[in-house]
Amino acid sequence: MGKILFFDIDGTLVEFRGGMPDSSKEALLRAKENGHKIVLCTGRSKKQIYPWLLEIGFDGIVAAAGAYVECEGNVAFRHAMEREAIRKAVRHFRAWGAAYGFQTADAFVVHRDQAEPMHQVFVDMGVSADKIDSIFDGLRKEDGEGFYPKVEKMIYYKSPLAVQQVRELFAPELEVTASSFEEPDETSGEVASAGIHKAYGMQKAIAYFGLCRDDSIAFGDGPNDMEMMQYAKIGVAMGNAASELKRAAYMVTDDIAQDGVLHAMQKLGLV
Repeated sequence: MGKILFFDIDGTLVEFRGGMPDSSKEALLRAKENGHKIVLCTGRSKKQIYPWLLEIGFDGIVAAAGAYVECEGNVAFRHAMEREAIRKAVRHFRAWGAAYGFQTADAFVVHRDQAEPMHQVFVDMGVSADKIDSIFDGLRKEDGEGFYPKVEKMIYYKSPLAVQQVRELFAPELEVTASSFEEPDETSGEVASAGIHKAYGMQKAIAYFGLCRDDSIAFGDGPNDMEMMQYAKIGVAMGNAASELKRAAYMVTDDIAQDGVLHAMQKLGLV
């Protein structure tokens, strides 16, 4: 019987500076041929997923760290953050001078005065101009709160408070993890509704396909992959993964640039 395979994007399938190893694409296509379901499981919103990555033909998408689930082109689950929780986060980010943005299924949204600060964040990371253009493709600039009912997740950068401090401040309505877009640091993070995480989205996808938890295998590298790693029957941490994720994993494979996805799938008999 086929398995359901969940893949993080940044640091797992796609390198932080852009580009996916040919071996990873080969492994994904061979897994599909062998009857396995392949599902993206990412902190990105659906809109932020590379179009060329979607062309591979994934059976499902768990996006916005579990807030949006799509299977076979059908929306299986969608969760929006509470308006008051968003307001609370925004008040703090603005007081700290942190750059912040909002993820919805159809757009990456920023308050108008945040467009330049957010752009500068990626410049400072050393992200290539082409990749920055793709990240901000379709960026929506908004005033006010009219779009809040569609917000699935928030991201922030350059906070003066460490992630754990922000987590304590935003509890219990919100959960905060270190940013998974680039190498984790204490100034950046991702904000979601409490209880909404990748494992929650995985459950929705597994149920849609009529499978069970024992059929699941997850591949990840970053802080927001922890619940995914712990929930899956088999959790695979990349060689470039955070040390705490490696400790939680069933298996640690090679780095993304050293064909880690393919090697793990070969060892597990998936390809």
